[in-house]
Amino acid sequence: MSRWPPLPFLATGKTMLRVVATNPDSSVAIIVPSPRCVAVLKVGGARLQRDWEIEKLIRSGMSQPLAEQWIDGLMRGGYDERAAVALIGEFSRSPDMTALAVVDASELPDRKFRPWWRRSQNGGPIWIDEEEAMWGLYARSA
Repeated sequence: MSRWPPLPFLATGKTMLRVVATNPDSSVAIIVPSPRCVAVLKVGGARLQRDWEIEKLIRSGMSQPLAEQWIDGLMRGGYDERAAVALIGEFSRSPDMTALAVVDASELPDRKFRPWWRRSQNGGPIWIDEEEAMWGLYARSA
């Protein structure tokens, strides 16, 4: 028997929300949430052994409050789309990422310049390191 609710029960449309985080070198990480995971966090229904799952996540290095929030979300749901995406970002991020923010995909800069996206360690808008981009585009064309 599956631990997850059946797919027809879940509305699995794509979400246009993304989690933006800053890496230690000021480069930008984008976390794209799974539509199914967002749907489960909205409606719940995962059949899990709560205490065992939380202990497993804590042993893997996750904080207890985040582990409890994650497992409770999977089991009980109750999140709107933005909150579900934020929780997925918190769950998925590496420990050295800072300044997580939920943004619409349309707010992201042109992907052509993706290797040169930069962001402050405290958050804020994504900017393009134009000098590095100029040399990077030059090297690609050579």
